[in-house]
Amino acid sequence: MSRSASRLGVLLLAVAFAAGCGGGGHRTARAPQLPADVARALAARSDALAVSLEQNDACAAARRAVDLRNAANAAVASGRVPVVFRRKLAGAVTRLTAAVPACTPPDEEDGRDNGKHKGRGKGKHGGKGKD
Repeated sequence: MSRSASRLGVLLLAVAFAAGCGGGGHRTARAPQLPADVARALAARSDALAVSLEQNDACAAARRAVDLRNAANAAVASGRVPVVFRRKLAGAVTRLTAAVPACTPPDEEDGRDNGKHKGRGKGKHGGKGKD
């Protein structure tokens, strides 16, 4: 899974590089460019997700996957991602977020609460059933 994260990071970095390569040559038609700040933000989120996956932290990875997806969607919705990049970006983000394992909090892994809540805060039954 970290390989997928790395691929997305490489893809986003490649897009960022392409965005910064306006070149000094004279062109009649300007190639679409992804703003460098958008590319950097998405690449940073992708890298953070990759770190969580490499550390086998599914809960952090799940949160970071949502963060990456939301950031990508917001960038597309704002019009800052050129149409030519949208499908590839959306596909990469979808594949990556689908590959993130489900987050299972530690207390729910085995279905037990290890007695943490047994008899605590349940109130008193004093006087009930006895007169």
